Amino acid sequence: MTKADKSVDTWVSQVMSKNMISLSPKDSVLKAIELFREKGFHHLPLIDNNLLVGVVTATDVMWRDPRDFDNASKLGEFMNKIVIVCHENTPLDYLARVFYTEKINAMPVIDESGVFIGMITHHDILRWLFERQ
Repeated sequence: MTKADKSVDTWVSQVMSKNMISLSPKDSVLKAIELFREKGFHHLPLIDNNLLVGVVTATDVMWRDPRDFDNASKLGEFMNKIVIVCHENTPLDYLARVFYTEKINAMPVIDESGVFIGMITHHDILRWLFERQ
């Protein structure tokens, strides 16, 4: 395979997970825990007025001491507010380098207006690589 053969002409929008479940920072931590257990995913985007305001991971809430929150605890208290995002037209090979260098395994995807449209995870990239063979 030549270097030219390795060029990737695939964009994040072609590989990302769409129709994501999202919550609000005002939703309860217990609701997020229920979704993590029921759906088996590890990242929940938090949306307010159609804009991404943070992300909560399963690690953020499921591995904490249960005494850290109660029925009234809101996700906004536990969310990651500094989130690396990518644009839907980001080249996939570039994104894979970002995942590797930043040591992350998921990233919210936004459109040209900054509206959250999906997530891309390392599993999405691995699935894409596997399906190309």
